[in-house]
Amino acid sequence: SFDAETEPAEPTLESNSPEEPNFKLFSTLLYQTIITISCLILLLTFSHSRQPWLVWVKERMHAAITSSSANTFGKITNSKLWKSMIGNVGNLVRLEAITKNQFARQNVADDMDVTASLEKKQAHQVFQNSVWPVQGSIVKGYGWRYDVIRKTKNFQPGIEISALPDSTVLAVADGIITEIKHQPAQGWQIVVSHNNGWSSNYFYLGSVQVKIGQKVKAGDPIAQINRPDQEKGPILLLEIKDYDQSVDPLSLLAS
Repeated sequence: SFDAETEPAEPTLESNSPEEPNFKLFSTLLYQTIITISCLILLLTFSHSRQPWLVWVKERMHAAITSSSANTFGKITNSKLWKSMIGNVGNLVRLEAITKNQFARQNVADDMDVTASLEKKQAHQVFQNSVWPVQGSIVKGYGWRYDVIRKTKNFQPGIEISALPDSTVLAVADGIITEIKHQPAQGWQIVVSHNNGWSSNYFYLGSVQVKIGQKVKAGDPIAQINRPDQEKGPILLLEIKDYDQSVDPLSLLAS
């Protein structure tokens, strides 16, 4: 048995009582209500006030709300200042486009100059030691010409050289024989391919002295010019091409 009666311990109080959150919520709602009512009172006071500046503010707000877009934004867009700003922006855009086009044209011109310079250099390398294909006189030059009899303009892709019968035709530059063929209207034709896409073409030949695949040097004999069926007498047609583009032989061959 116990000698003394044990006293019951006091119950401890929890720090967070259920009433505390409700009190905070009530306080927040009260503050918000007071602020809302105060704002309404201020608005009502201002709306009935006759102060000049308040009247001016109300008129401006009412005009902004009730006016059409033509009277608000329309006035802005039709103003001289706005048009000047838009015009300046348009000028800047056009200036930028013009500048880009000028740079593009300049780049194209530079590329063309580089290409022309390279082609000229390559042509010089191919034909620097060139020779004339046959001794004779030029009877028809390169380029466009008017046919008086037929009354038409024709393009002559090469030069025609009149020579003595049985004259020997020479390769104008170093290369390799890549084509030999016969055509009834032009006799034998020989194509000599040179470096860098250049080639020389020989027409109206009477006989051939080379074969396909044979390497030739400038001045090597490749054919004879004599053709018994030639109406104009012994004539050589010489064409020089840069790939598929014909070029005036007089601008390339050594004089």
